[in-house]
Amino acid sequence: MNPVSKCRQLLRTWVTRRRQRVRRPDYVEFLEDRVLLTTFTVQNLNDAGTGSLREALAAARDDANTDADVIEFDAGLSGAITLSTATLAVESDVTIMGLGSGNLLISGDNQFVVFDVASGVTATIQDLTVAQGRDGTDAIRGGGIVNQGDLTLTNVILTTNNSRRGAALLNEGTAH
Repeated sequence: MNPVSKCRQLLRTWVTRRRQRVRRPDYVEFLEDRVLLTTFTVQNLNDAGTGSLREALAAARDDANTDADVIEFDAGLSGAITLSTATLAVESDVTIMGLGSGNLLISGDNQFVVFDVASGVTATIQDLTVAQGRDGTDAIRGGGIVNQGDLTLTNVILTTNNSRRGAALLNEGTAH
């Protein structure tokens, strides 16, 4: 066989092989479970009721999602939330994203601890001011925040809080 014939034969074999379809068996691939975080938006500066921070915390607590939820504030809000009924209970894993420490203040009105983070809860609070927190029961508790869980504070100002122990933050858990 001459060299030209040999090249033609190799070329035909190569083209034929390229045209053959490779058959792969069909199979099913299982993926890990994916859960989307639930985001709750605070729509007003009221202490309680529809659209309030208190309602968002309760909704996060009652959410079936076991991953941390996110609570954010409507971008049009600015001012103070003044607690008039009770401390804000943080009872589930949550990230509370404020509007900036100069734009959003949460006040205990010198009557209530502002945030009480429960044992076993991982919480992040960021970009807000916690002020005028006070344990009104005269117990030796924190003024601004009582933490029994795992708490991270980022860009949070704690000011004018009052307590016999832990005026700004009483940490009985882990704080970052």
